[in-house]
Amino acid sequence: MEAQIINIGNKITDVIQKNSNKLSEIENIDKFLDNINLYRKEINRRIDIVEKIDKLLLNLTWFDANTLFEEKIIKLLIDDTKIFFKMLLDTYLIDKKYFSNHKLFTKELKELEFAIDDLKETITDVEYVFFDFRKDKKINKLFKTV
Repeated sequence: MEAQIINIGNKITDVIQKNSNKLSEIENIDKFLDNINLYRKEINRRIDIVEKIDKLLLNLTWFDANTLFEEKIIKLLIDDTKIFFKMLLDTYLIDKKYFSNHKLFTKELKELEFAIDDLKETITDVEYVFFDFRKDKKINKLFKTV
């Protein structure tokens, strides 16, 4: 009788161990999929941030820099945005290289690329408006005649 109880106990232990490993595998897959979803949310968060900065930077063009102090503030804002842009671009390129090899986040990374391109264009446009266009004597003369 003792041998039969030990035999049944061993069978129960075997079944538990085999199924515990399978539960572990399922938990690992779930964690992996959760991480994919978390990173997808992170990319979308970056897109939102870039679009917000882009919109705010464009709003500057509605103002005039009438003093040297105002020009310096705008220059600092543009410089800060350029630094952010460089950091964002570096991160994007690393992500794109890694994830494109795995065919992950292709849609999200493409959207991020478009947002980054828009920001780059906005930085250039705002810089031009404040430090080239508005200081061009011919342009100013033209506006005065209109």
